[in-house]
Amino acid sequence: MPVNASPGPPPRLPTPVRQPSFGTPPARLPRASPRASLTPDLDKEIGALRAQRRDDLRAFYLVTDKNGGSTSIPPYFALKSALMELSDAEVELDAARARAESVEESLLRIQEDAFTFTAAAAAAET
Repeated sequence: MPVNASPGPPPRLPTPVRQPSFGTPPARLPRASPRASLTPDLDKEIGALRAQRRDDLRAFYLVTDKNGGSTSIPPYFALKSALMELSDAEVELDAARARAESVEESLLRIQEDAFTFTAAAAAAET
């Protein structure tokens, strides 16, 4: 074979295998309101956590110095700090609630998709 001769066309790449399609994805059900999906037990637990957090903050910020020194926190600043801590706790609880709701919603969507897939597969077999 001469040096300048081409070896021929390049080898062909394998073509990708097409996956069978079962049609359009299933329609999504309308979502319930986020507050309605929580159980009463979970609401009680959240209320108990908020009350415990409030009591802990009150105990921490409103403690006075036993020796009467100047190291105690003035009441105004103690109240401001406690309110800021409560606000942070509310934000944390709301974020935890939103995470729990999004996990529940995604689980519901997965279950709906699995049900639709099994129904379509059973219909295709018959």
